[in-house]
Amino acid sequence: RAAAIQLARAGRYDDSLVYMERVLQGQGDTHFDFLALSAAETDPDTRNGLLKSFDRLLGKYPNNGQLIFGKALLLQQNGDSEQSLKLLEDNPPKEGEIAPILLHARLLQSMNRGKEAVPLLEKSIKKYPDDKRLRLTYARMLVEQNRMEDAKVQFSALLQQYPDDDELRFSLALVCLEAKAWDEAAGYLEELIARGAHVDSAHLNLGRIHEERDDPQSALNEYAQVGPGPDFLAAQLRQADILVSNGNGAEAAKRLSEARAEEPDYAVQLYLIEAETLTSNDQLDRGWQVLNQALKQYPDDANLLYTRAMLAEKRNDLAQMEKDLRTIIKREPENAMALNALGYTLSDRTTRYTEARELIEKAHKISPDDPAVLDSLGWVNYRLGNLDDAERYLRQALERFPDHEVAAHLGEVLWAKGEQREAKKSGPRPWNNNPTVPSCAAHCDA
Repeated sequence: RAAAIQLARAGRYDDSLVYMERVLQGQGDTHFDFLALSAAETDPDTRNGLLKSFDRLLGKYPNNGQLIFGKALLLQQNGDSEQSLKLLEDNPPKEGEIAPILLHARLLQSMNRGKEAVPLLEKSIKKYPDDKRLRLTYARMLVEQNRMEDAKVQFSALLQQYPDDDELRFSLALVCLEAKAWDEAAGYLEELIARGAHVDSAHLNLGRIHEERDDPQSALNEYAQVGPGPDFLAAQLRQADILVSNGNGAEAAKRLSEARAEEPDYAVQLYLIEAETLTSNDQLDRGWQVLNQALKQYPDDANLLYTRAMLAEKRNDLAQMEKDLRTIIKREPENAMALNALGYTLSDRTTRYTEARELIEKAHKISPDDPAVLDSLGWVNYRLGNLDDAERYLRQALERFPDHEVAAHLGEVLWAKGEQREAKKSGPRPWNNNPTVPSCAAHCDA
């Protein structure tokens, strides 16, 4: 058996099967499930070969649970979820077999039949109440179905059963946050900090709880304790937003400057946070100064240039916007976001429609499914009078990104085609007072 596992790990699946069949003939414990799992990263031809071998063995041993489960896994890996599910449903798991139940539930979930998985898991948990994998899968499925109160019950039961599992404690805290159970969430987060687990995430989420409780000073205290790592920038953003929105921009600038000095690897992102926080609080001139300062230090940074270009559009400085975007495009000819932003602005704020279409079509070749690019392509065709093409692209954009601004563009096109009744289905005409909605800054980041 050990040799079979080593061969499977080495990718020698046929040799592994020979060993496992010998073990099976001797009525020993086999690991066909491990063999199937180890094939997950291999190519389809290898998996198809394994499937034939599994079918041959199932002809000899039709009731072997591991062979059935292994074949179901291989079918799932090959993208044949329907056949995998049918195999499991036609061969119910034997006593004590948990893995087939979990695969059954995951298959249902992946096929948008998650509601059918719930009773399957509930029935299994009654039979195996102490199985961690079953209850954890059930709890996660409840979260995916937005049944937070029910998920809270299951995660609580798991934590009682496994009180030293801080992953469970953190999951329960997040579920409590989603359920707006602030006191419970705070309790679990404070426990995590005391235990030295998920410390930064705990401080970040405690800050959010204090914001919900309208206690900005306590929120700031929590955010200030988040160190470098995945949660650092989110904490810096929340600190800056609280301070600027409460009229304390100087303190925000001071903290961000100190953070840049202490954590130079985050300097560009911290400049972006400062500029975007100021801009979102209608302090455009101050945001402009911050970006100019940042670009003196990092003149080649595309994110800084793009952000300044979007702010230039808000300031009606289209020449600067075009200059910054063309700088990006010159350095990065495949930068679809910059191509799209410039093309959209030229179609929306100028009459350079042919040039705009060329830019947007380049972006479309690079990112054919990007809804922002599809929206731009629809809008420039509308400007050029190609109403049928405009409608086609805008409907594609709306299908991928059901946004009111895309709907406004579609409504404008339908109105121009004389399809007023259909246009009204897109919503009210927000373009009545401004025929060039929306601004590029809003549109291009969609």
